[in-house]
Amino acid sequence: MSRSGARRNPPRPSYARRLPPELLVDIFKLLTPRKNYYTDKWPTSLDDPRALSQVCSNWRTIALDVKKLWTRVPVLNGFWAAICLERSRPLPVSVSILLNIDYDGRYASRNHCDPDNLHEGIKMALSESQRIRMLEIEVSASDGDKLSRLTHDMFTCLQSGPMPLLEYVDVDLHWHEVSDYPAFLGRHTPANLRYLALRNVDRRNLPCPHLFSAPLTSLILGCGTIWDTIEDALSTLSLLPTLEVLKIDRDRNGSDDRDQPSAIPEFNISELAVEARSITLPNLKELDLSEPLEVIACLMKCLAFPTSARITLRALDNSEGDAIRDYMALFMSSLDAHYKSLVAEDRSFRSLLLDLSVRPDQRRLLVAADHALRDLDCPVPRPPLIPIYPNGFVIPSVLPFSFSLCDDISFSELELVESFLSQPLFSSTGALTFKEGFGEWMETPFPVTSTSQWRDVLSRLGSVAVAHFHGHTAPHALQALALEGDTGVYCLLTDITLQEVSFVPFPEGTGEKSAYVPFETLLAVLKQRTERDVPRHVARLRRLELLSCDIDEGQLAELYRVLGENVVSWDGRMRGTEESRRQSMLNHMRNVTAEDMRLLLRDL
Repeated sequence: MSRSGARRNPPRPSYARRLPPELLVDIFKLLTPRKNYYTDKWPTSLDDPRALSQVCSNWRTIALDVKKLWTRVPVLNGFWAAICLERSRPLPVSVSILLNIDYDGRYASRNHCDPDNLHEGIKMALSESQRIRMLEIEVSASDGDKLSRLTHDMFTCLQSGPMPLLEYVDVDLHWHEVSDYPAFLGRHTPANLRYLALRNVDRRNLPCPHLFSAPLTSLILGCGTIWDTIEDALSTLSLLPTLEVLKIDRDRNGSDDRDQPSAIPEFNISELAVEARSITLPNLKELDLSEPLEVIACLMKCLAFPTSARITLRALDNSEGDAIRDYMALFMSSLDAHYKSLVAEDRSFRSLLLDLSVRPDQRRLLVAADHALRDLDCPVPRPPLIPIYPNGFVIPSVLPFSFSLCDDISFSELELVESFLSQPLFSSTGALTFKEGFGEWMETPFPVTSTSQWRDVLSRLGSVAVAHFHGHTAPHALQALALEGDTGVYCLLTDITLQEVSFVPFPEGTGEKSAYVPFETLLAVLKQRTERDVPRHVARLRRLELLSCDIDEGQLAELYRVLGENVVSWDGRMRGTEESRRQSMLNHMRNVTAEDMRLLLRDL
């Protein structure tokens, strides 16, 4: 660049250099562990403070003076562990230990570290056990003698002394060969322990029952046997009145395989259902279970906790011969007893989600519900719908109640839906989200059920004023509305949302899988709800929303003419279904020329 060019474009000043030290200290502190601990695992806290200390001499001076910045002690080697312990003294520290082995047989912990260096780093990091507030341990594999010895030595080091400041413990021994280790923490019970997560931990190989004597607020148990009997499990929970979060998940790989070791061993549910003891957890805010249906039914019967607690349940695959009906009856009676006070106070769920999904090996139903009464952002007050996000995603974990379970040869998804809708807790809902989902080459969720069957089941929802029908649920819903006329159960329905529906006939031979509704059917239903002679007991339609639908311009114009532009809401896409978008992309790829590819590669 010429001198004149340099004068015209002088280098921009570094505003970071002008920041006062007090502000830099606050910025640096934002990089330190917060009181509500991270859920991700950092094998070392070294990178951030070291990077900050190498920017300039001023930043180095400040970084070295901020003790909180060095409270995550690395285990890469003894040198850096000692430096962080010294620079953070006397503050409490966090230690994260990740031991795994990659597929090439090289040891890894953040970087591919030598086991000898890791041994020294772990030994140094644990040398001041009285300062440790947060302890994370993850052992991903144990295919070598060195790593096995390193893991054993690590648990031995943990017995060296008590940890009076310890608040957070997360141990995960997944994909780890079974071995016998000393009692965890030398059978010391940290008096301040609040968070305990044990995943893939077996009571026979890493004894830790003494940890349940601490005043825990969060207990997370993954795959691995913790108790000998269900009675032992209930006895332990009865000693944890401070518990706010209880999560038990044996599904290690997300495979729905029930034949994995669980924290709760097998038991005779028939005997337990009669003799079950009630365990009170007065402070529980969240119950999260991924277990077989009988375990979920048992815990729902035995645990007494506030109705304000969020319940997230996922039942694993049913075994052949399981008494699914008996388990469901026990679960529904327990659910009814749990929410009985809400029903009595007219505080039942007001928003309901029914999500049917089909996979190669199972058909699954998700039932979720929300207490919310009004959508304050809507000009016309209405019960809010449980949202379906782009690509059809639903996030049930943020709702007060959700239960995902699979059907059975003796208990279809239609009967599962009926068992929930028979409860007063759900039958008074004012907003219904009805969704389906299935793989690209799979059958629809409704191959053996008819519109009349679903209409009879959904007839229990007599208070629905707002409905969102997604995919193949829409043809059933609209056909039911057309059949019912002015005598049906949808008399209060004023707001309809249709998503992933085609009103355009498919070309012959295309084999498209989008849900199809003849436009004449849609128009007939809408006219029934908007004409002047609508019966008084039938609510007039106030809003129709089309999302990701296939619709022609003439059809859209007809909707505007019949309903009015203030009633119809459209996302602007004539060919919006997922199948249409996929076909459009394939057609575009087929029409790409060599010149198009040359220009594309040139731009890359």
